[in-house]
Amino acid sequence: MSIKQAPQTACRRDARQRLFTAEAANRTLVYLRPIVRDVVDEYRRLEGWRAERRSLMAIRPRARRVTDLRVLLERAVERLTALQQEIAAVGCELKDWERGIVDFPSLRDGCRVHLCWQLGEAEVAHWHDHATGMSGRQPLPPDFD
Repeated sequence: MSIKQAPQTACRRDARQRLFTAEAANRTLVYLRPIVRDVVDEYRRLEGWRAERRSLMAIRPRARRVTDLRVLLERAVERLTALQQEIAAVGCELKDWERGIVDFPSLRDGCRVHLCWQLGEAEVAHWHDHATGMSGRQPLPPDFD
């Protein structure tokens, strides 16, 4: 579905939500990049601990390490939640902990869309409409702002 064919509800704007231009989103990356890097790193650790705990539970469910891993997992989830809240406080939405994907609410032709950035990319250079998400990701046209 193209943005011009989006249903009327997709073109409504929440007056309380911050909207980003591509330029503003790119300026925000200076702050967000290290936070998103921390999210991806912490998520990798969490997944490693989950796998280790599952393996141990199958063979030695009462092992001290199982308890230690539970504590590590709880703390990792707390850290990830805090980092996600820090990103949300800027007005962005963390979409993927594993790949470090962040959406920036924006408007295009009066409709709500998302500027989209992934850790490792030099700048915010893609967008997608509200309905399609990452699968509808497209390069930003020169006239986006």
